[in-house]
Amino acid sequence: MQARSVDLQRLSNIALGMTGAAAAISAFVGVGQPWSIVAGSGLMLANYHLIRMLVSQLISPRLSKVWAVILFVGKFGLFFVLVAGAFYRLPIEPMSFAFGASQLLLATVVEAVFIGEPLEPLNEDGSSRTTE
Repeated sequence: MQARSVDLQRLSNIALGMTGAAAAISAFVGVGQPWSIVAGSGLMLANYHLIRMLVSQLISPRLSKVWAVILFVGKFGLFFVLVAGAFYRLPIEPMSFAFGASQLLLATVVEAVFIGEPLEPLNEDGSSRTTE
């Protein structure tokens, strides 16, 4: 198996495209609820971008480790409150929502296995194999 680099913006675009296709197919076929698919995918993409922002802050030397932990716990708490609130207040079909939420995972597999740029294999010592 070939290791591949993953472009995070392209990953988001693939997930959006897969979500749009899944919602359109759901509406056309009449199976599932398209808005629940979009809601699940939208929530996961928002969570994905929040995690990216938090990790970039975490690796910066300006942020203390205690503050980073507080931000992560707050983000996960907010995520669970939003999911619970969405199921409580909105007419969301759980299976369609879960299918929409899985679009980011499917897009990650597609990007990592098929679309990403192949990386050069490494030697046993971790250095790049270049033919000179």
